[in-house]
Amino acid sequence: AITGARLYYPDNTVQHAGVVVGMGGFAGHILTGFGKDHSGYMGRLRAAQDISAVTGACLMVKRELYDACGGLDAENFAVAYNDIDLCLKLWQKGLLNVFTPAAQCIHYESKSRGLDETGPNAVRYNREKKNFIEKYHTLIDTPDPYYNPHFNTKFENFGLK
Repeated sequence: AITGARLYYPDNTVQHAGVVVGMGGFAGHILTGFGKDHSGYMGRLRAAQDISAVTGACLMVKRELYDACGGLDAENFAVAYNDIDLCLKLWQKGLLNVFTPAAQCIHYESKSRGLDETGPNAVRYNREKKNFIEKYHTLIDTPDPYYNPHFNTKFENFGLK
């Protein structure tokens, strides 16, 4: 349904290579921090693969699929989690989301809107995080089908529980 790119921070470390639902108690990126030339855990940074969600910073979806699921939910997810919500809405309809390492970009995360750590951005982020947890608590509490259930979901490091 949706295809997402591998994104790097300006220092050429991985910022995004897919999203695991349940990571950190809600959803989180995997393989963050690996170097640009690293293959990642079991080669995951070099392989196209099905994944629960990808980041909206660089994704591709057919317009008819986007429209059919209602697109981005700006009311509940004005900034945060709207991309993951979109992916999950399509996944729940039986469609697959794919991470591809073939598409690569430098991502200046939050450069245009600021960080979500203080002030009004933090208030908005916490509201959107709460909305995400309420909507997807069942998926959050179930092992992500694209992430080995023997790995912990507290940290994005593929460490064992």
